[in-house]
Amino acid sequence: MSLYYCSRTPKGEEPGPHNCSINFTKGAGAMESVSILECVEEVSYDKVSNVQLVTLCIDRDATTAALCRHKKSERKTDVGQLPLDIEEFEIVLDLNHWVKALAKRFFQMSRAKKSVSRLDGFDAHRLKRDCSAAAHQADMSTLITFKAAFLPIAPHHFNIHVSCGDWCTNSTSESSKGKYRCAELWEKEYKAVTAVIEEFTTPKELKLIQHDLSTNPNEAMNKANCRRAPKDLFWAGTDSYKYRCAVTVGQLSVGHQQYYERVFSSIGITVNPTTNAMFDRLDRIDVINRKRKQSFEYKLKRSQTSNANWRGNLLGVRMDLAAGKGYGDKAAIVAGPMAGTSDIKQISKYRVRTPKFGIHILPWVLESQCIST
Repeated sequence: MSLYYCSRTPKGEEPGPHNCSINFTKGAGAMESVSILECVEEVSYDKVSNVQLVTLCIDRDATTAALCRHKKSERKTDVGQLPLDIEEFEIVLDLNHWVKALAKRFFQMSRAKKSVSRLDGFDAHRLKRDCSAAAHQADMSTLITFKAAFLPIAPHHFNIHVSCGDWCTNSTSESSKGKYRCAELWEKEYKAVTAVIEEFTTPKELKLIQHDLSTNPNEAMNKANCRRAPKDLFWAGTDSYKYRCAVTVGQLSVGHQQYYERVFSSIGITVNPTTNAMFDRLDRIDVINRKRKQSFEYKLKRSQTSNANWRGNLLGVRMDLAAGKGYGDKAAIVAGPMAGTSDIKQISKYRVRTPKFGIHILPWVLESQCIST
């Protein structure tokens, strides 16, 4: 144990035998990749379960992917630490994290200087929505059909609807007058968005997301674990944290009733009928909530509620603009002719009630007469 991390011993002295709770001495950025590698080794060396790891679905973390490989050379870029007696496995990306990485590029363009890109948060949100819909609804049977789902996104955003499918209600540029950017006046941004989409839809990239796996169960377990062990507290390798993690994994794996039956049985305690009924009720509630959240009606209601809240905020924005009140440079979204649809999911968090900076209008208000065919 490093003297720098162990606080039980005076500085400069060797620590004596003690139950130290420090379980990681590297940087916080390396914790996730090292933990995944340790889990891979533990699963592979477990002779009782006899499980072989075939595919690992992770987020877009290049460090984890590089670490879970065999070290094949002495180059500094080759950081693989997977033991040679463990067979290499396939590493794929979670589709939702892939969409977030793609959308991140659009938001970076929206935050850049106007001399670099004139796109704003409104464009980034719409492009993210279209890319997410294409990724989740595309035909993944072949890479050609998979890539074809992303081809109309950039032209559609810049008022070119020739390659759009049935999902596009604006079959002509005349019908979409004032709703989209102009590909002629925004040629530089049009090319930039097209280049980003092409970068993320190469055969190598699409192969990483051409699967039906997901990291949602891991995210759900992480959320459940945070309720029992909040991240704002320091737990490290304490027995309390080990117990809290065990409770989370046990309850999500076998349910409340079976988990506590096994725990109490191991220490010689018999669960009374009242307590057993309470655990059974918790399991039934979890099943009902899980089915409810996966239903189409629940997702539709959640989307409608989000749109209704946004429309209420938008009404306040329009009233302020009509009264001559403006918004500062930090305003994320301001009213425009396209803002009446359900495309926008977020409204400005920095609303300024006093006219400090003047009124800011979306650029396409001035270009509504420009139509690109």
